[in-house]
Amino acid sequence: MRGVPSVMQVNALEIINLLGNEATPLALARVMFRETPTISSLLGRMTAQGLILKTRTGRRGGLIRLTLPDKGQQALGDTLARESLERVMNGLPVRDRRALLAALVPLKSLALEDLGLAPDGEKQGSVT
Repeated sequence: MRGVPSVMQVNALEIINLLGNEATPLALARVMFRETPTISSLLGRMTAQGLILKTRTGRRGGLIRLTLPDKGQQALGDTLARESLERVMNGLPVRDRRALLAALVPLKSLALEDLGLAPDGEKQGSVT
């Protein structure tokens, strides 16, 4: 799934967020225990996806600062919410989790039907 950041990307987002104004590719490489070419490649993909912004600062623009735009903040928040939900769900016994999921499936179908969507999320009767 392309829209979901990888584990390494989520880790980078968390570290950039924690480092704040001190977030640079070198600082990120040190905290993540990765070589700079690995981090450079990771940051290139994340920039292309709109998850981070690279800004040149310092004398003659030699220092690169990393920041999280809205899309990066959203991805980080979504990940934290998903992890929280997983912790809560894992607190339920397996029998109760199965019962909850069994009850949610018909609700999802009813909600999609109410919205005029097919089970795959497409508009019913639409031509693609």
